[in-house]
Amino acid sequence: MHEGSSGPASGVAYAVFAEGAWEALRDAAAAVATCNTVLHPTNAIDTSDLVAEALAELRALAIEEAAP
Repeated sequence: MHEGSSGPASGVAYAVFAEGAWEALRDAAAAVATCNTVLHPTNAIDTSDLVAEALAELRALAIEEAAP
């Protein structure tokens, strides 16, 4: 959160910003929260359980398909 900002809060799925976009958003918003799928100081939404669950499902499917 940028000190003194009274702008709206912003949620962003991935912290991938065009040049200068992060700074502009930071200056305009009261708070910015992103998923932790891309390392960034705004990471506030933990997706590790979702990713782990999806990987476990893919692994189970691969084992099923590989079985004789």
